[in-house]
Amino acid sequence: MKINIIVAYSKNYAIGKENKLLWHLADDMAFFKQQTSGKTVVMGKNTFLSLPRKFRPLPNRKNIVISRQESIEEHENLSWYKSLEEAISSLKKTGEEIYIIGGGTIYEQTLPLADVVYATEVNVNIEGDTYFPLLSPQKWTRQVLHSFPKNDKNEYDFEVVKYEKIRL
Repeated sequence: MKINIIVAYSKNYAIGKENKLLWHLADDMAFFKQQTSGKTVVMGKNTFLSLPRKFRPLPNRKNIVISRQESIEEHENLSWYKSLEEAISSLKKTGEEIYIIGGGTIYEQTLPLADVVYATEVNVNIEGDTYFPLLSPQKWTRQVLHSFPKNDKNEYDFEVVKYEKIRL
């Protein structure tokens, strides 16, 4: 099973505030959709609830939500697990590629398990209440996939970067 993380963070690693995104980047949303379509996405309950209702669960994906509570919504392509360990154990049996899509606690828990991090690095320092952990250059190689300028579709300049774990 391949574990990918997909995240967007600012220069100071902020990823959200009050359970909301910190920017509007249409090209980043298109990259996210292209990257995760047809795959399994894993997220915490707050990330799930932050999705607009019309996109909940995310279409054309198998949605896995981690929550200590019982499932609060039932849909096709939506499963609830009480812990990340339980979800990963179940997904290992299928051998499928998964994408971790947030939030902060889920990122922290899965970073040691991840093979690849797809990071949208937004060229702004911005206040948040949730941050992404720092990626050590001794543990990850960095490759810029795309650069996007600020324009009418993107609130800030940003790069989409692929980090691959260095295997010793």
